[in-house]
Amino acid sequence: MQVISSNKNIFVKKLIQLSSSSKARRKQGLTIVEGIHLTSEYLKKVGSPEYCILASDIDNSEINDIVLECQKRKVKIITIEQNIYTKISPVVTSAGIMFVIKNTNSAVDINYEIGTVILDGVQDAGNLGTILRSAVATGVKQIICSQNTVSAWSPKVLRAGMGAHYSLNIIENQNLTDIVPNFKVPIFTTSLKATNSIYQTNLSGEVVWIFGNEGQGVSKEVQALVTNHIIIPQSSNIESLNVAMAATICMFEKMRQSL
Repeated sequence: MQVISSNKNIFVKKLIQLSSSSKARRKQGLTIVEGIHLTSEYLKKVGSPEYCILASDIDNSEINDIVLECQKRKVKIITIEQNIYTKISPVVTSAGIMFVIKNTNSAVDINYEIGTVILDGVQDAGNLGTILRSAVATGVKQIICSQNTVSAWSPKVLRAGMGAHYSLNIIENQNLTDIVPNFKVPIFTTSLKATNSIYQTNLSGEVVWIFGNEGQGVSKEVQALVTNHIIIPQSSNIESLNVAMAATICMFEKMRQSL
């Protein structure tokens, strides 16, 4: 097992870049997942990571089990001194284990005939992670992100998603005006100006949902491509719903109608 004790080590510099830079993650096709839950779920649902990284002086039975499984799979395991590991870890209180993994879904072809969630300029990592979790919970398999949506494979989104990434085909950096017209199933978006309630709309078949930026909503260019605009009824005491909440309501109502 290799041990690294210098913050000038080339591999350490690479890890810091992956942890902090979306540009580096795109260029290398790699990202970092940190913590016991995300690493163990990756082994169960996806496969073997590129590297298993450990903080020195970690003694935890769950981590030991993960390391043992990595050893069985002949994954390269590297231990890094605690003070250096802390500089790499994307979390304040680290569990002491992280994986370097491939952005596994980046090259998946778009399926224009299945239920899909399209995200147009969603910027908050917590919102995106919540939407991914709700997508998995409601049976959605495909997520498409616009060019100005936060990176789905950033450490913050991965933590917020709690492993949801591993059950989804996530296709990023898409020009939505090019792809939206290609879908062969009904496309819906929410709007405060719409007159049709989501609860009076037939969602029993395959549908595509488009959810927009936290402040501006779905862009005008994409809105123009959608004919099905619906509203989520709500009290007049609140102006609008958080995008993650709105998306969750829509996906669960679609699932309810399909039962």
